[in-house]
Amino acid sequence: MKSETGKVNTASHIGIHRTLVLMVYIYLAFPMLIFLLGWCRPLIGIPLAGVCLSALVLGFRKRENYVELDWKPTLSDKWKLVIIAAVIFAWVALSGIGGYVWQNGDHAWRNRILQILVEYKWPPVTEERGLTYYIGTWLPAALVGKALGPDKAHTTLFIWVLLGVFLLYALICVWRRKIVLWPLIILVFFGGMDILGSNIFTEDPIRVFGVDHMEWWIPRQPYELQYSSTTTQLYWVFNQSVPVWLAVMLLFMDESPGNMIWVCSLVAITSTLPFVGMIPILIYYMFRRSEWYRPESVMQGWKMVLNNMASFQNLAGGGAVLIISFLYLIGNDNFTLFSDPAAGENAVHLSVWLPWIFLLVTVIAVLLLGTLVIWICGNEKGYILRNTLYAMAAFVLTMLFFGYLGTEKVGGNDVYRLTCVIFFVLLEAGIYLYLLFRDVEDKGLFNVVAVSLLAIPFIRIGTTGDFCMRASIPGLFIVMLWCIDALGKKRKNLRIAILVTCLVLGAVAPIHEIKRALIKSRDGYVIEMVEEERILNAQNFSGSLDTFFWRYIARKK
Repeated sequence: MKSETGKVNTASHIGIHRTLVLMVYIYLAFPMLIFLLGWCRPLIGIPLAGVCLSALVLGFRKRENYVELDWKPTLSDKWKLVIIAAVIFAWVALSGIGGYVWQNGDHAWRNRILQILVEYKWPPVTEERGLTYYIGTWLPAALVGKALGPDKAHTTLFIWVLLGVFLLYALICVWRRKIVLWPLIILVFFGGMDILGSNIFTEDPIRVFGVDHMEWWIPRQPYELQYSSTTTQLYWVFNQSVPVWLAVMLLFMDESPGNMIWVCSLVAITSTLPFVGMIPILIYYMFRRSEWYRPESVMQGWKMVLNNMASFQNLAGGGAVLIISFLYLIGNDNFTLFSDPAAGENAVHLSVWLPWIFLLVTVIAVLLLGTLVIWICGNEKGYILRNTLYAMAAFVLTMLFFGYLGTEKVGGNDVYRLTCVIFFVLLEAGIYLYLLFRDVEDKGLFNVVAVSLLAIPFIRIGTTGDFCMRASIPGLFIVMLWCIDALGKKRKNLRIAILVTCLVLGAVAPIHEIKRALIKSRDGYVIEMVEEERILNAQNFSGSLDTFFWRYIARKK
């Protein structure tokens, strides 16, 4: 068996990797199982939970792409394990999860969400609105909190996130084929070169060893551009980052096409915007790892597609999870214009049927586009497809570019605006991609990640910069893995020296996050929560009960 890194596995033991994969499957699926059983009507939730469990079992049994290992830990390895456990524990503890140290401002919202999930009957609703948010990461802790009390919920949340990070680093060690300590340094301190951007674009220079949150160095309005370091992701949006890290790691480590849709669907309710950013990577891997030949007809082409990707876990498991997640999340006021009760009866009617219309149109579009692709490939006219894709990509990027420049200006100067975006892309991802290009063996994946990270800053959803910050998480995580791989080859040249320098500069933002947590905790702190109304009545966290999910799927009081 040969991995995508080009290393041939000669050892005979795969049990460690199999066990880790099973634990990650369970970790990702458990929140969705709680959601199906706790939030949906029994007639709907129980059968779908059975489908989800069946997909888990089948996915595990049919997965074949395991890394072969022959680990017999030495005394040195055991000490490495102790150090790794201690560092990960300290890293997660300093994030503020669980309330054991000072917390960044966003935790006030997350603390209230957990409390609502513990204290309210599921699903949490008021007279006119329901909690509609990517709440998956909190569900295991909330379940324990309901049984044992709110304090136990915070402890369980800390343990749950800690377990996720442990599983992630265990997979990294399996990928490296040995118990290794140094990649943990990259995981903790990986980030863009915000120290340079801060000193170029802000009036007050940022100190290297300060405590500022320094990743907002692009002028906030109307940009709100940020590519967050791994520590920033953990310390501010742990609920979204940890699950998608695990899903991307499974994809990166040879997940089979028959499992991919199901695995990735599980993070839709925990990491919604990162899930969107992961879709190009998912599509690439599904085609990259499938067996293809020139079809003689369109029907034969579709049969080939089904043979590669149509499994119970993808179609039934992944399909059910994605549909339920979509119907639930589309009710959030930031995702639909038809959830405002004041909009009238027509709006209410549209809010119920719009998701199904959208799904139907999407299925028809996929069938038509797939048929066109199969016909082109079957007639040996692949160049038409290639040129069409290039033209479409150029058109989309051009429209995004000019649309972006056409909105509110900064200082009335479009040149300054464009300069900001170019500097942002270069310092956050572009320089890393340039330095890593030669070392990345999978050039197709490199192109997908590079295009995604270059395009994401030009896409805006809603009124904030959340899409830029969160949809970039999967791509940035893969760039971090490529950095680990490049350094692991132990080459000594100027390019690697520059890469190390960039990583050192990128470590400044994570250092600020960690140091701020230490200093604020030492000086005294209070665990804060926003008012309950700011969650249940806010557009970002709730939606009208006049939507399909709340009318026909959600449990009734």
